[in-house]
Amino acid sequence: MSLHRGSQKRFYDEELSYVVTVNTGKKLPFFKERTFCDLWIEELRLCKKLKKFELYGFCLSYDHFHVMLNPREANVSEVIRSFKTNFSRNANRILGFFEMINKKGVLVKARSRDLAFRALDDFEIVKNLRKKFIRKYGKDHDFPKFKWQKSFHDHFLRGEQDFQNQLNYVIYNYTKHNLPKIWEYTSLNFPELLDEA
Repeated sequence: MSLHRGSQKRFYDEELSYVVTVNTGKKLPFFKERTFCDLWIEELRLCKKLKKFELYGFCLSYDHFHVMLNPREANVSEVIRSFKTNFSRNANRILGFFEMINKKGVLVKARSRDLAFRALDDFEIVKNLRKKFIRKYGKDHDFPKFKWQKSFHDHFLRGEQDFQNQLNYVIYNYTKHNLPKIWEYTSLNFPELLDEA
């Protein structure tokens, strides 16, 4: 077990699989906007590649997500921290909020078109999603800066029956939240991202 100051007690074991739930800050429904859903999928794809975890299922809702995974080489906290950090940074780039270091080494917060495209040059997907977002909402939109709720909830899986129950809960979670009947952002529609249990 690993304890971090100010956080929940977490039990880490490289053989364990987990269901993790993460909420947006203040439970704001950012994922009603498909631009952020598409970014979420791309960030999951990238995080899986970088952190080398096994993914068994997921579902994205308007204000939270569930993932079922085995972290393998990392621990579950490292995986979720990496995902949340990278998603937040790129969501805020799409929204037009940027943090950049100027020539004097000072952190500068800016919201301008010129800085936006210089900051986004390194990530073509984010650049394209920003263009799509700007076409729809313009540069003077009312979206606040994106934040996740602090920490996350996790449940480690206890045997085959628990695994199956949790997998069904995760992949069909959209049915509980009045999302469209044909909800795209569940692992049912992204089999190429999944590993065999």
